[in-house]
Amino acid sequence: MHRLTALALLGITLTASRGFCGSASDTPSDTPPSFKIMAYNIHGAGPVSRGDDGKKLLRDYCNNRRMPEIYAAEFAKLHLDAITLEEAESKQFVAELARKLGWNYAYFPGGWQDPDHGWPEGIPTAILTPHKIIEQTNCPLVTHETRPKDLFTRGYGRAVIDTGHEKLTLIVAHLLPSWTNTTHIRLGEISEILALAQKERAAGRSVLIGGDMNHRPDTPEYKAWMDGKLLDTLAAKGHRDVLTCPTQKPEERIDYIFALGPITQRLLQADALTIPPFAMPAGDSASYALSDHLPVFAEFAPPAK
Repeated sequence: MHRLTALALLGITLTASRGFCGSASDTPSDTPPSFKIMAYNIHGAGPVSRGDDGKKLLRDYCNNRRMPEIYAAEFAKLHLDAITLEEAESKQFVAELARKLGWNYAYFPGGWQDPDHGWPEGIPTAILTPHKIIEQTNCPLVTHETRPKDLFTRGYGRAVIDTGHEKLTLIVAHLLPSWTNTTHIRLGEISEILALAQKERAAGRSVLIGGDMNHRPDTPEYKAWMDGKLLDTLAAKGHRDVLTCPTQKPEERIDYIFALGPITQRLLQADALTIPPFAMPAGDSASYALSDHLPVFAEFAPPAK
C-alpha cells in the first residue's frame, strides 16, 4: 500500500486532524471498535530540529515543562487505544502525560541508572491506554529469576488490559543499542520476551509487543522474532523496510510492533507515521519533530461477537 494511501485510510491528512478513524468512545458499547496501537521512542521527551529557530523554540517548550501538554495534544488527535513509549523520561512525565490524556498508565524504570547523564530512573518505558489496566509487571522474567546484569538495561514491561471486548497483553521493550559485539545481548533479550509472549498466549490472550528494538530487519535479531512465530505488523502490510530513525534523515528501521495470537488475523493496517510533528518538515528553520524516531502504528479489526 502506498504511504499516502495508508495515512488517508487512517483519516490523517493535513486538513483532517481527527487522526485514526473513530475510537472506543465514539462507538456504542455493544459494537466493538478496532484496536489502534502506536510504538514510539520519544527521545527522553526531547524533540529535535534542524534549524536554530526550531532549537530555540524547543528549549522554551522544555524549560517551561510544556512537553506533556504538547505530546498529549498530538496523541489525542490519533484516537489510539494504546501507546508503548520508549525513553519515557520519568515517572512524573508519564503520569502527567496520562493525566492530560485522561488515560491509565504503567511505568517501567530502566535497569541501568545514570543520573549524571539525565537518567536517574534508568532509561524507562511505559504503556498508556484509555482502557483498564488489570495487571502490570516491571521486567517480567520467565527464564531468569532476577534481572541479568547485561539484559534489559533499558525499560521492559508488561500490562494486561481489558478493552471491554477482550483482554490483551501489551509488552513494551527497548533493547540494547547495536554497539559492536552486542548481538548476543539483544538475542538474549528477545529470547526472554518470546518466552513471556508464549506464556501469555498459554493464558488465552493475544499479545502485542511494541518497542525500539535497535536492530534492522536484515539481522539475526529479526530472524529470532520470526523464528518465534511473531507477526511483524509493518512487514505484513508491505512496509518491512520503512525507515524510522533518525527523523532528521531516516536511515534505518529499528522500531516495531509484533503480534501473536488470534489478533494477527485481524490486522487492518500498519506503517510509520510520517506527518508533522512526528516527521521533520523540510525547508523551515523553525520546524521540528517530537522525537528522533518516527512512531509506528498498527490497527486491528474488532473481535468477533
